[in-house]
Amino acid sequence: MKLVFILTLLLTGQAFAFEIIAHRGLPRLHPEHSLLSLEQALTWKPDYVEPDVVLTKDGEAIILHDTHIDTTTNVADVYPDRKRKDGRYYAIDFTLKELSLLRVNHRIDLKTGKAAFKTRQPIGNSELKIPTFKQFVTTVVRYNQKNKTNIGIYPEIKAPEFHLKEGQDIAKIVHDELINLRKLQPKLPIILQCFHQATVKRIATEFKSPFTLVQLVAENSWGETSTDYDQLKSEKGLKELRKYASGLGPWIPQIVNEKGQPTEFLKQAKKLGFKIHPYTLRNDALPSQFKTEKQLLKTLKDDLGVDGVFTDNVNTTVPLMKTL
Repeated sequence: MKLVFILTLLLTGQAFAFEIIAHRGLPRLHPEHSLLSLEQALTWKPDYVEPDVVLTKDGEAIILHDTHIDTTTNVADVYPDRKRKDGRYYAIDFTLKELSLLRVNHRIDLKTGKAAFKTRQPIGNSELKIPTFKQFVTTVVRYNQKNKTNIGIYPEIKAPEFHLKEGQDIAKIVHDELINLRKLQPKLPIILQCFHQATVKRIATEFKSPFTLVQLVAENSWGETSTDYDQLKSEKGLKELRKYASGLGPWIPQIVNEKGQPTEFLKQAKKLGFKIHPYTLRNDALPSQFKTEKQLLKTLKDDLGVDGVFTDNVNTTVPLMKTL
């Protein structure tokens, strides 16, 4: 019986499934969220590629990790007088045409003006542009068609509360685009994620979304959204969340302790049947208890039993997974 079970799993592809999500493309080597970063990530054939989506002043969905654009573009050089009172530059203050004049670069630390990750150089001299969501999707679809692959997309709706205050309903705009995409590409895997719990619930209940929905989990101290993540991580919070979301995207330190063992949060999440994709594996910024990327991958896959991982370095993660 045991042998039959194992053979069945192998034949159906269900055994030891561990999905690799290319986080912001391949930012370990190329400026995050640039089309070059995406194109290079696709060549490693991950299960999914992940774009963060924000809006422009004219309501266009573009690919950026942040609502502000001064850490990943040369906006301060091109539009020195367009910063807000807080000293930051925001995508939503610019039209798509205005943003098309900017170049993207490796993320910088505004306090030092240097690369946020020392290994990701150079930070400038790029001719790359901010992609639109449509360009991102088109790139993935064309790659799949040319290479007979079925790499999925895993978009994150960024800062829905911020966008609503600015008069833009990013959740509806992005979801509508995904619905149109599904009509054109019915077999394309799509997972939709967000840090704001009320938005995840809205997409599930108000929009009656057909997509797999993932609740991203931050720490309250980060000020990511108004969501109470401590409450969300409780047994009661997870049971409520499970009514409308089937996936969780936790921060890696939330699911593994210093000894490499699963936390109570992870145990509860697995008990409730959540699909779990933790973030973010960076081989140039590993959690302190892990000496190598391979060690972390083995722990995630074999010891914690999660369903996959977001990685900044799909070029090393994919080959390593083949050795585990």
